[in-house]
Amino acid sequence: MFEECRPFRTVIDEVEKTLLTVDMNIAAEYARPVPDAAARDAVFRMIEAEYERTCARVLEVTDAGELAERFPQHRRRFGRRLQTMNQVSREQVQLLQRLRAGGDDEVRTALLMSIRCAAAGFGATG
Repeated sequence: MFEECRPFRTVIDEVEKTLLTVDMNIAAEYARPVPDAAARDAVFRMIEAEYERTCARVLEVTDAGELAERFPQHRRRFGRRLQTMNQVSREQVQLLQRLRAGGDDEVRTALLMSIRCAAAGFGATG
């Protein structure tokens, strides 16, 4: 189906490119502030498992050895942005914590700006 159906292939291509942008270590940083450790860990384990299953299925469908190997230009472009994007994500986690702790409009504005920054870096809408 992947080879014969262009719409299906396009969906898989976009999913694959999106999966390349996922860093589960960064995702864990977003989860860390959740106060209920049991709930946090249970939900995060489900997210990790789903991520792994999705990656495995995409690689199976595309017959690839690694994510986005069919898109070397995309890999290079994202690779150049990765360090900056990880820093934006870490700062965003801190801003979220400050906002939850009663942050003011300045914190809210900074958080919204970080969301726009991340969207621009990932090539999405903000």
